[in-house]
Amino acid sequence: MGQVEFLVFVVENCEIHLGREKTNAIVEYPVPCGVHSVRRLIGVTEFFHLFVLSYAVIAEPLTALLCKGVKFQFTDGQEQAVRKLQDALAGDKVQSMFRRDDKVTELHTNLSADGLGGVTIHEKR
Repeated sequence: MGQVEFLVFVVENCEIHLGREKTNAIVEYPVPCGVHSVRRLIGVTEFFHLFVLSYAVIAEPLTALLCKGVKFQFTDGQEQAVRKLQDALAGDKVQSMFRRDDKVTELHTNLSADGLGGVTIHEKR
């Protein structure tokens, strides 16, 4: 199978990689200065949580800032969490979809004004 770009992912050789140009925005994201920007950062990075080992543990100092009644104080712990998430997303993490020695694999995608979708069809031996 060749390389296919779908949304923010690159599917190649039975593996899913993050598209570099899409994740650069997260890597270059400024240090959050309020609850709204923390919520935005968590929302964007959580979309890629499968590529970040222990995502919830790393993001916990940030999600703690979203609790009701918590005064916003961006400490070294939160800054380290942001850097860890950025480093994880900048790395070469790969999600393997299935064993490579299986027979036929097809990726079908569809996009219209009403929605988008995709499915991987996989024939086993």
